Amino acid sequence: MPFQPMQSVNCESDNFDEAVDPEREDVGSENVMMNDDDDAPSDGNGRTTSTEQVTSESRTLPEFSILPEEIEKRKQRILKHVEDPEEAERLAVDQLSKEKKVTRQILDSSIFHRPSNTTRTYAPSKKAYEKWCEENSYLDHEVTESRVLRFLNEEFLEKPEREGKPRKSYNTLVTYVSGLTDLYKQQKMMGQISPANVGIRANGLNGVQKFMDSYQRREAQSDRDSFRDRSQNSLDHGYTPEQFEELMDDALKNSRSTSLQERLQIQLRHILSFRGHNCRKIELCDLSVRSQKPTIQPLLPCSAF
Repeated sequence: MPFQPMQSVNCESDNFDEAVDPEREDVGSENVMMNDDDDAPSDGNGRTTSTEQVTSESRTLPEFSILPEEIEKRKQRILKHVEDPEEAERLAVDQLSKEKKVTRQILDSSIFHRPSNTTRTYAPSKKAYEKWCEENSYLDHEVTESRVLRFLNEEFLEKPEREGKPRKSYNTLVTYVSGLTDLYKQQKMMGQISPANVGIRANGLNGVQKFMDSYQRREAQSDRDSFRDRSQNSLDHGYTPEQFEELMDDALKNSRSTSLQERLQIQLRHILSFRGHNCRKIELCDLSVRSQKPTIQPLLPCSAF
C-alpha cells in the first residue's frame, strides 16, 4: 500500500508531476542502466547507477503534502501583513506548495547522484521497515524512535534464527539504523514528520543508541564464548600467496572494462598497504612506469610494474 498521509492537502500540479516522475528524461533508462557490460553508463563521476534502484527508491517516497498545522502557522505570519484571512490562507498554500516542489526536486536529484552502493546498502532495511509497518498497521510509515526500537527488537532479537544462518551481526544492525536514519531525513524533507518527532539518533543517550550498544556487547560476549576468530573478515584476516594469484588471474578473465583497473588497485593495496579509497581514483598518469619516463615526476613511485 503506498504512503497516504492523513488530513493533508495534496501538492500536485502538472509541473510538479513532471518534476517527480521517476521515468522523466534525466533519470530515464537511456541514461541509467546497471549491467555487467563494458559500456555500462555512469552518473558522470565514474559510478554506475541502476535505473531500477533509483526509480524504486523514488516510488517508495511519499507524495508531498501540506499539513494543516503548517498552513495555519504560515497563515498567521501572513496575517501580520494581509488583512483578508482567505487571501492569507491562499498565499500560505501557494507558498508552501512551491517550496515543497523545489524540495522534492532536490531530493530526487540527491537520490539520482547518490553512489549505487549506498542505495543498495540502504534498500533492504527500508523495505523491511515498510513491510513491517504494513503488517503492524503503521500506514503512515513515519520513522519514530519507538517504532524503530520495536522493529529492531523483533528483527534482531525475537526473530527465530534460520537453520544454517547465524543471527544478524552488529554491522548489519548499524546498516539498518543508517538506512532508517536516511529514510527519516527524506520524510522530514517532505514534511511527513510530526513536530514532536526529533529523530532516532538525535543524541547519544536515545533508545536506539542504547539498543545498538547492548547488541554490540551481546555479540562480543557470544564471540568470546564460542572462541570466534576475531580477525575473520577484517583487515587482519589476510590472504595466502595462492589466493593473491587467484585474484590476479580472475581480473584477467573478466570482460568488464574495470577489470584491469581493479587488478592494479589490488597490487597497490598489497604492495603499499593502501586502503580501497586511497587508490580507487588513481589513474595511469598518476604513476611512474619504468619503461617510460614521465614528463612530470610523481611524488609516489610505484614498483608494481
